[in-house]
Amino acid sequence: MKRTYNLDPDVVATVRREVEGERSAPSQDAFVEAAIRNWARELAEAREALRWLEAAQDPDFQSEAALLEGGLAADERTAWHQA
Repeated sequence: MKRTYNLDPDVVATVRREVEGERSAPSQDAFVEAAIRNWARELAEAREALRWLEAAQDPDFQSEAALLEGGLAADERTAWHQA
């Protein structure tokens, strides 16, 4: 899909340098697409990390996690004795 964006001249120069000089990507389009995908992944990871931090403060989540951990630990002990 073709789109038009207004980019700072320094950004355009960076993309051009990375593609033409450093061969960081096969094309300027590929470089920009990869950069956007990477940034979007970083944003998604940061949002997920924030949710885990919030969950760590949630007493209901902590209770459920402790119950699950206790159950898993018991299952692991049983599995080791059966092996």
